[in-house]
Amino acid sequence: MFGDLGYTRNDVLQTPFKGVSPTDAETRFNYLMARIRVPVEWAFGDVLRYFAFVDFKKNIKMGLQACGKFFHVATFLRNCHVCFYGHETASYFGCTAPDLPDSLVSLSAV
Repeated sequence: MFGDLGYTRNDVLQTPFKGVSPTDAETRFNYLMARIRVPVEWAFGDVLRYFAFVDFKKNIKMGLQACGKFFHVATFLRNCHVCFYGHETASYFGCTAPDLPDSLVSLSAV
């Protein structure tokens, strides 16, 4: 997984290289990963915009509600919305959104 500089690098999480004089390879890595991370953040923003209840910290009660399931369902529904209406991420990467039936078939294989 890739996170921003706010996280600590470990065996599971990679963060951007930092330092006074990063190598050319480190600079290139940081640039490429930042280009990918931005559309991922768009997707999270969409989930919170379309299904704001999953972001209401005062409304969601850990241990009393299925908070993780709420987010999974909201993400699933957001992906269905993308199949119908497209998304800026598809144009960013120069591809088209999948058809809903194809998405549901691939999901059933999981």
